[in-house]
Amino acid sequence: MESTATRSFDEFANFYRATWIGLPSAMFRQMFGVKGEDVRAAAWRAYDSWVVLMNETTNQLYSNRVFADAVGRAFETGLMIQHIGDQLATVASSVLASAPESVAVGNDTASNLAASQSRPGGRSATTGRPRHSTAKAA
Repeated sequence: MESTATRSFDEFANFYRATWIGLPSAMFRQMFGVKGEDVRAAAWRAYDSWVVLMNETTNQLYSNRVFADAVGRAFETGLMIQHIGDQLATVASSVLASAPESVAVGNDTASNLAASQSRPGGRSATTGRPRHSTAKAA
C-alpha cells in the first residue's frame, strides 16, 4: 500500500503532464494538421487528472480532525444565519403585505392629510414652512 504523499505526488505529476505537455502538444498537432492525439481526448485527460488531484487533496484535508470539525461548524453556522435571514424576510414581507397601501408606498393617508391641513397657519408638521409654498425653511 503506497503512502498518501506518494499518491498525491503521482496525481500532481499526472495533472502536470496532461495539462502542460499533453494538451498543448495535441493542440499544436491539430493546428498543423499532423495526425496524433485528439484535442478533446487530451482535454478530458487533463480534466480527469484535475478531478482526481482535487479529490485526493480534499481527502487529505478532511482526514485532519481539527479541520473537519472547523468546516462542519462553519457550515452549521452559515445554515443557521441563512435560516434567520429567511425568517426575517418572511416577517418583513408579511408586515408589508398586511400594511395599508399608503404606508407601504409612503403616501399620506386621508386622516394624516386632514390633520396636517388643520394645523394653525397651515404649516407643515415636518418642515414648519407654509404648505404650498416654494420658500425653503430656515
